Amino acid sequence: MDHDDPTTRPPGAPRATAPATAARVADAPVAGAPVADAPVADAPVAGAPVADAPVADAPVAGAPVADAPVADAPVAGAPVADAPGAEVPSASAPTPAPTAAATEALHVTHEPSSEFLDLLYSVLRSIRRDAGRDLESLGTTPGQHHFLRVLARYDEPPRLGTVAERLDMAPRSVTSKVDQAEADGHVRRLPDPTDRRATLIELTDEGRALLDRVHARRREDAEARLSGLDAGERAQLVALLRRVARA
Repeated sequence: MDHDDPTTRPPGAPRATAPATAARVADAPVAGAPVADAPVADAPVAGAPVADAPVADAPVAGAPVADAPVADAPVAGAPVADAPGAEVPSASAPTPAPTAAATEALHVTHEPSSEFLDLLYSVLRSIRRDAGRDLESLGTTPGQHHFLRVLARYDEPPRLGTVAERLDMAPRSVTSKVDQAEADGHVRRLPDPTDRRATLIELTDEGRALLDRVHARRREDAEARLSGLDAGERAQLVALLRRVARA
């Protein structure tokens, strides 16, 4: 029944209010009213510090990295640590000189033909060195001496062009040799009676005397080299060299 029936309420009496029954429902949110915190994780706020999480920190650009328990990579130019194996010889370490026994054993193990060439070249280098020293002391050079020896083989003074062909040289190069030998008094120029355009080259007495002195000096050097051989060994050596030269 309605407690506030206007037909039964006396005139001027206040309207009766009915008791409200509490409803078991959630209040609807009101616009602008604060919302109660829910039992959920807080959302990150822009600019606010983030709590450290129990995970590994990410590397930061430019920050030092902690040393890892691994082998260091080799650096270019850095010394390499000695390995437990065989030692590597240093590039700057001096090479020991071979002993006399090692050298002798090397020659013994060589084939006869290889040893022959080694010995022959060794003797020729020594002879050439001594010959150059002798020519310098006599006031000439190997090239000039060879030029004078070629002239000495002619019975008559040859033309300059003929000497150039014999020496396998250009005429201009031979002209410079003739100029030097003429200045030293070893040759003279002569006109060619059969051709006015040609020139003859004649060896002078001084030039022949120089060749004799060089020949005598070389005989002395050869005698010194053969001093360790007796007459029979010398004859045998010469005979063997003749056979090799004719082969």
